[in-house]
Amino acid sequence: MPFDTPPQSFDALADMSDAVVREFKKLDVDLVKKAHDAVKPDGSGGSTGGGSGDK
Repeated sequence: MPFDTPPQSFDALADMSDAVVREFKKLDVDLVKKAHDAVKPDGSGGSTGGGSGDK
């Protein structure tokens, strides 16, 4: 058999892969939250200063 890799290596690789997926999911959730906050319909989101809020 040309691939003589111990099963522990595959388990470690799977654990690392799961960790990477979890981190990307956290980043995705954070990015979606930031994007949602930036485009709030009441004009209070974002940092462009062009909102039409009452003063």
